[in-house]
Amino acid sequence: MATLRQRIREARAALSENDIDTNTDADVPPPTGWSELERRHHGSYVAGVRGTAGLLKAFLMSARPGLGAGIVALLLLGVLASRFFVCAQLIAAVDSLSSAGLNGP
Repeated sequence: MATLRQRIREARAALSENDIDTNTDADVPPPTGWSELERRHHGSYVAGVRGTAGLLKAFLMSARPGLGAGIVALLLLGVLASRFFVCAQLIAAVDSLSSAGLNGP
C-alpha cells in the first residue's frame, strides 16, 4: 500500500510539472461599475483564492480520506446547526411581535 501511494505521488508530481495554468484573468478587464479599490485588489484576491484552494487540495490529497470526510461532515453539520438556530430565532421574533400585536399596547 505504501508503495502504491508513493507511485501515485510520483505520477502526480510528474503531471504537475507539465501542467501550466492557462486560464488567467489577466486579459479580461474588470467591469466598469467597480470602484478603484476593487480594481486594484482583484488580481491579488484571485491569486489568493487560487493559492488557498491549491493548498487545501494538496492537504486533502496527502491526508487520509477519513479526515477529508470528517472535515466535510463538520462543515455540513455546522451550517445546518447555524441555519436551525437562525430559523428558531426568527420564529421567536415573529411570535413575540404577533403576540404583542394581538394583545395591544
